[in-house]
Amino acid sequence: MSHFDEEEFALRLRQKLDAGTEQFRPQLTERLFQARRTALARHSDKRSVFPLVGSSVLAAVLPRIKLAMMTAGLCAGLAGTYFWHLHDEAASLGEIDSALLSDELPPNAYIDQGFRLWLERASPNSAPE
Repeated sequence: MSHFDEEEFALRLRQKLDAGTEQFRPQLTERLFQARRTALARHSDKRSVFPLVGSSVLAAVLPRIKLAMMTAGLCAGLAGTYFWHLHDEAASLGEIDSALLSDELPPNAYIDQGFRLWLERASPNSAPE
């Protein structure tokens, strides 16, 4: 229903309601008039505080905004986890490097293939090939 259709419908409804009030007692007509005025005042207050809440544009866009915010939060969490993992890996590699450099063996010993094979055979954690 377009904005024009809504206004036309409201105008026709108001005319029908006004025509039917001629049969009522004056006290009832006055009470209805006061109730209508109160309802219109509340309606205009809500529109002035939240001008876009009633619009169909916001109703269509709001779920997409929520989805985009949730997706952005998930991506930020995944990126944080990835960088945390990189930091931990770099820290553990730094510990290994500092242990190698502070060891009594020269770094060239670790490059020697014979020494590497001896380490693999001597290590209890190495798997048999």
